[in-house]
Amino acid sequence: MDLNKAFLLFLFLIFTGCLNNQHVDGKHIEREIKEINVIDFSPSSMEIDIFEKINKERRKVNANALEYDTKLSYVARKYSEKMLNEGFFDHYDKEGKNVDDRLKEANISYSTVGENLALVSIMDKNVEKVIEQWLKSERHRETMLDNQYKKLGVGAACGKELCYITTIYVNNLFSEIELPFRNNDYVIFSLPLNGFAKVKIKLNETAEIILTSRDELEKMKKENLNRPNYYWRKKTDLAVVDMLPDDIIVIYSNKTLKAEAEIIG
Repeated sequence: MDLNKAFLLFLFLIFTGCLNNQHVDGKHIEREIKEINVIDFSPSSMEIDIFEKINKERRKVNANALEYDTKLSYVARKYSEKMLNEGFFDHYDKEGKNVDDRLKEANISYSTVGENLALVSIMDKNVEKVIEQWLKSERHRETMLDNQYKKLGVGAACGKELCYITTIYVNNLFSEIELPFRNNDYVIFSLPLNGFAKVKIKLNETAEIILTSRDELEKMKKENLNRPNYYWRKKTDLAVVDMLPDDIIVIYSNKTLKAEAEIIG
């Protein structure tokens, strides 16, 4: 994917490495930036079987077929190995990191993400039973059959007694995205940047656009604030903003909009 044309919703990207400074309402903020690459990945027969059976179930409900993604599968397998080696089974690891954090660390871009986990006996590692269990759970079934997802990663790790299975579902990047709003609600997006970049945001109608950070957004949610602190804020249908990898754009509106984002420098 060409990083000069990258579009997505609901993404927070975190990199670590070189330093950069900004100020928010007089407060000095320091960030670190580093690109992380994912190595080549060869899927196992079990992982391919799970992928094919998931698409089989999706066809039954007329959902789109998912594309197999090796980078997602690498992240999924590493997490399965982590659960196996550290003896836990949860969407959060022992450091409190979830799938969003794992994809950020792998520099994987997406607009929305879902994750299903499974734990089966090594003596009975029946893929059909794994699929059946996911279908019986309303939340897991919804994730597995959701038509918004376009790509799937599958990773399995087996020990002497148990097999841990991780599946990660993501949406593609968009050149034109529809932003649904309700009651002056907001949506969030960011871009897969490797450093400073000028980003052009184009909307089909005027809306309030805010450039802020993940921390400020989380603070807003916790304190029930109307708006986060921001670096830049304007009501417009066309904006050019200077962004860093961990910056996010928040757009407020009371009607559905179409948006495009382009890295221009």
